[in-house]
Amino acid sequence: MHRNLLPIALLAAFALPALLSACSDGGDALQRIQTQGVLKVATRNSPTTYYLDRDGPNGFEYALAQLLAEDLGVEVNIQLAFTLDGLFELLSRGEVDLAAAGLTLTDQRESRFPHSSAYSTLRPKVVYVSGDTRPTGIEQLVGRRVVVLADVGHVEELQRLQKDAFPQLQWEEIAGADAAELLDMLDTGEADIAIIKSTDYASQRSLHPQLKVAFDLVPGKDEEMVWYLAPEADNARLQAYINQFFLRLQEDGTLERLRTRYFRHSEGFSRKSSHAFNLNMRTTLPQYKKLIQQVAQE
Repeated sequence: MHRNLLPIALLAAFALPALLSACSDGGDALQRIQTQGVLKVATRNSPTTYYLDRDGPNGFEYALAQLLAEDLGVEVNIQLAFTLDGLFELLSRGEVDLAAAGLTLTDQRESRFPHSSAYSTLRPKVVYVSGDTRPTGIEQLVGRRVVVLADVGHVEELQRLQKDAFPQLQWEEIAGADAAELLDMLDTGEADIAIIKSTDYASQRSLHPQLKVAFDLVPGKDEEMVWYLAPEADNARLQAYINQFFLRLQEDGTLERLRTRYFRHSEGFSRKSSHAFNLNMRTTLPQYKKLIQQVAQE
């Protein structure tokens, strides 16, 4: 009888370490982050999210992620994605714990990824060139060259408007770009209208004084900004922790101070951050353009 049990005992002894390792990889996300001592965050390089200046990493989303890491007692590890699709790929593959990039809550994203509570809101802005005829409603966008970033939340809103009321409404979705590039398209005459986030407009408008807001894409309707979490992980405790973290920052005024610092021109910071980001885009990005295109094709 003892001889029959021996193979089972040996099998269990060899299987236990692998089992424990698997549990560690797929177990409670909050515990894993605290055990490993690192919070992995996916974001994008932009004036409103993450960028490098002479003082090092900066940006609204970076500041929030850094505060969360400090609250958890861990280090923050930033992983950059060049596109929104790439950002959500990192999340889907479990290579990061969360995505923090000024992302709005949409039906499509909500069906795929768990998310935090809202920590801020924004409104998509319809931007035009001062001196052109100012559009006053969606119907006046018909026939104009309208550009919008691919995969942003308000593309779903445009699709709804097109389906329900304005079937002739057309727009071009620009992949692999950022709001600054859309505004540049207005400056150079490549487009008549750009639809961008209010946060992006706030950070860029001092560099584009000739560009004005015509109206909100959907007047009176705010879009909620959230962080998205990895879909396959056990995120219940991490999600609750982040929600409480945002609530504390809201109650103690930290969120409002960060909004003032990064998005309001009275502080003079938005101009500085936008200039630093745009300078990097013109001088540094071209060096890596071929590599980026090669990776995107693989």
